[in-house]
Amino acid sequence: MYKNNKITKSNSFIEARYKLSLAEQRLVLSVISQIEPDDEDFNTYSINVSDFVELAGVRNKNAYSQMKKITDSLQTKLIIINKGDSELRATWFSTAEYFKGKGYVEVEISPKLKPYLLKLKERFTTYKLRTVMQLKSIYSIRIYELLKQYEKIGKRVFVVEELKEKLGVEKKYSLYGDFKKKILQVAEKELAEKTDIYFTFKEVKEGRKVTFIDFTILPTKLGESVSEGKISEMDSEVVLDLISFGMNKEISLEILHKKWTFLQNRSVKDSYNSELQFADYIRAQISYVNEKMKKGTAKDPVPYLLKAIKEGYANVDEFLKTKRERELKRLNFEIEKLKEELINFKNRLTLEIELAIEEMVTENPELVDEAVIHLRKIDNSSVKLRYNNSFSALENYKKKTPIRLAVNEFLENRFPESFHKPVEKYEKNVRKVNRHILEFEERMNYLKDKLGKRQTKLF
Repeated sequence: MYKNNKITKSNSFIEARYKLSLAEQRLVLSVISQIEPDDEDFNTYSINVSDFVELAGVRNKNAYSQMKKITDSLQTKLIIINKGDSELRATWFSTAEYFKGKGYVEVEISPKLKPYLLKLKERFTTYKLRTVMQLKSIYSIRIYELLKQYEKIGKRVFVVEELKEKLGVEKKYSLYGDFKKKILQVAEKELAEKTDIYFTFKEVKEGRKVTFIDFTILPTKLGESVSEGKISEMDSEVVLDLISFGMNKEISLEILHKKWTFLQNRSVKDSYNSELQFADYIRAQISYVNEKMKKGTAKDPVPYLLKAIKEGYANVDEFLKTKRERELKRLNFEIEKLKEELINFKNRLTLEIELAIEEMVTENPELVDEAVIHLRKIDNSSVKLRYNNSFSALENYKKKTPIRLAVNEFLENRFPESFHKPVEKYEKNVRKVNRHILEFEERMNYLKDKLGKRQTKLF
């Protein structure tokens, strides 16, 4: 899925006012995480129904209709960004296209949001999608973002009413006591347990009323370990998986640091630790326990998972086989989507050139005369064969498609500098997509080798 993707937002975007449900926020973040650092424009972003089930925590049975409902709402719900001398009000998505038989939806982010998500050089914040996907409160996600951008400073002070407004709860939690209990304390607990930062806060009063909240922002043990290079990014993902399952953070870190020595089953240690990634071993055990929970045979899941890790209950080979087959299917889907994107790029370029030529011909109709005179000299050319002397060159151009196409091609070759910008953009997009296709194909070949499915070409 997209969990390992990173999210980069301008700080003014993070400071914006909006109100989304948890599922809506997760969907928006998964789309934003597909934006790449060198993107100069928004692309069309696709979301698979199966991915949506996982990221939004919805039931598989009604996933498609729920995804449609959420993407519909994101075409009407507003994000409000303060620009100093003006206020931008934009919807999240400008379009959404549903492919029911294919099990995915395509969305486009509103163009007005480009300055806040593309080509950011300063005043921006980056974090991993995975970090916030496990948070259960929409307000915890928002508070994480609002504090994450101040992580290096370590302090941030909010006027209570201002913070409520940013979170969209000024009416819902008018009493400070409710706001503190339902939002601040929940976020305080969730961030400390599940993310790379945590916070403490002090209440600053004017008289008897709490008017300011003074946040102190600190890295968690997990955040410190990653930033200091004590554990790798991959290992940190294992910890997040365990925490997301419900495991205590300290025990999760202990499992990570001990790795294979944490296991009690000697035969499992000997058979796995030389070849298997510890992350895959842990995920196999989590998957195993999840299946047991679905069947109702794991009534106390966290202790059960600890036992599974120590004893190696899961068939790791089967887990990896299933995982690789799913990834192969996903990569194949992504490649097909990228190939469609190449066709769309070509169609878009053709349209842009046609519009540019139309403008050129409108301003300088004599160019059509020049093109027609040249093309009529060529034997068997469509212009020579189809030209009607009863009409002017411009009338022939407008009435006969083959003549128009031939003239357009002539003008495109005659004035290449007029089409340099769209052609350059097209070529850049094609290079980028082809690079992704190559990366996906290499990954697919690796997976096929592991599964024994790769066919050797015979020459």
